[in-house]
Amino acid sequence: MTRAHQGNIKVFSKLCGTAALSRVYLAMTRWSMCKHEATAVMRKQELHRKFCDNLDGARDVTSIILDDTSSSARDAVVRILHGADEQREKVVMAIQHELVDLRKPLEETSAAKQLARNWGRTGLGGFLVGPLPSHSPQQPIY
Repeated sequence: MTRAHQGNIKVFSKLCGTAALSRVYLAMTRWSMCKHEATAVMRKQELHRKFCDNLDGARDVTSIILDDTSSSARDAVVRILHGADEQREKVVMAIQHELVDLRKPLEETSAAKQLARNWGRTGLGGFLVGPLPSHSPQQPIY
């Protein structure tokens, strides 16, 4: 896992927040390239650990192994949808909370700050130009 991958996972973590991370599925592909079962098991554990370490320590991410077949992909989708059926309660993502409830400008959110750190900047510079349009809580954001 490269540094860029780790940075992207950290931004993803900041977008989701702790509550939503429990609903994340890590789909792992290209297992047909791994010839030895023991190596595959070690690699799966290593990827899961590295992924979770970059999600602010979240450990309840579910891993799914995809074996490069359409039936494997279909099984993964069924598993994810089944999990969504079991978790009926709504979860507010961190970015929603920051933008709507705390009324932070986008560039002041945790995700934007993490993105700036990934880029080695103290701010987002030219990434966001000007303030975001304001809205009332009754108006939907599109």
